[in-house]
Amino acid sequence: MGAGPSKLKVSEEDVAQVQKQLRAHIKNMETVKDTTLAVTGMVSSGKSTFINTDRGLRPEDEGAAATDYVQTTAEVSTYPYRGLYSPVRYQDYPGVGTPEFPQDTYLEKTGILNSDIIIIMYHNGTPKEMDLWLLFEAVRAGMKALLVHSKMDECIRHANGESIAKVKQRLQEELRGRLETYCRTHGPVPGGLTIDQVCEKAFFISGLFEHAGQFDFPQLQEAIVAALPVEKQRGLSMAQYVGSPRLIDTKARELHRTAVYYALSASVGGLIPVPGISAVAVDLPLILAFFNKAKAALHLDNDEFNDPLLEEINYAGLMAGLEPAAAMLFITPRLKRLLVTAPLAWLSAALAKGLKSTGIGIALGMAVGALVGGPVMYYVLRQLLKRMVKAAKIKAKIIYNARMEKLRR
Repeated sequence: MGAGPSKLKVSEEDVAQVQKQLRAHIKNMETVKDTTLAVTGMVSSGKSTFINTDRGLRPEDEGAAATDYVQTTAEVSTYPYRGLYSPVRYQDYPGVGTPEFPQDTYLEKTGILNSDIIIIMYHNGTPKEMDLWLLFEAVRAGMKALLVHSKMDECIRHANGESIAKVKQRLQEELRGRLETYCRTHGPVPGGLTIDQVCEKAFFISGLFEHAGQFDFPQLQEAIVAALPVEKQRGLSMAQYVGSPRLIDTKARELHRTAVYYALSASVGGLIPVPGISAVAVDLPLILAFFNKAKAALHLDNDEFNDPLLEEINYAGLMAGLEPAAAMLFITPRLKRLLVTAPLAWLSAALAKGLKSTGIGIALGMAVGALVGGPVMYYVLRQLLKRMVKAAKIKAKIIYNARMEKLRR
């Protein structure tokens, strides 16, 4: 008499293996690609200040680049983003033609053309000849390069009541004239670009932390992301400091994609045929991982609320209900019962007991867990994201309005 079908047994080792595989899968999804953003320019062109601000740091913060008004960049210095996004880093390069980095050996000595993008910063009207030389060399090498006029706040202060739009228009015209003069001596812009195209792609910013979100700063952040290879764009867009409400929407779209990926992982978790294991091994780690990722990307850490402009915000009240342990509390009672897939796993076990000789019950229970676990997880993460985005926009709007009012004075 032949032996009947063997019962499906799941040991602690099997559970540990599932957890390990899921952790590896999530880690692979969340891996931030190595990305190098090169910033160069002459003395006091605002490089270090910009690098700090785009990473969400003030000059006095730990990890900030030095911003003294001397040649602070005597060698190539590296400044990574914080936490989850440390593989994305700025490299601060000395300007072309300094004693340590003469023009004829600059490219070879610095290796700047190995970067993912080159940001050339200047101020006081127009770029220097060495700035334009580097721009042309980068374009010839097929590199993405951006021209950035910094210290717009100083330009506005000395504009004798001229509007921001008028000041920017005047600076664009000065840049156009400078390029025309340079091209008459050194030939046309490489890569088939026209002078007008170069001027249109120039950015006019103030790199100061209190001006993040003003002038062309948000547009520059978006342009840097867009210039990167597709596989590197996501890491940088999530790492950048939120200086204006518009950048929050970009981050929210990326976080929504993450929620979709996590929901798919929850569907896989629903296949674990052990009562309670899906909830412990899959759902809660996913909620925790998503919460921490969104909190970092949207700059909702407590330290971020030390800005004097945010005195009116009660951080604890703003974040109430968003902590991972309370992440399920704002879900309706009906959905709360469905949130974890443990009930589905129990259903699997009950069906298996009734049909123990075939294993069909386990298969059916696993299928139900997979079909329901994913949509429920997506709903939970989407609700959590909506509340975190709302909190970030409250913060950003208050800062943005206060800074604009200060600038208008």
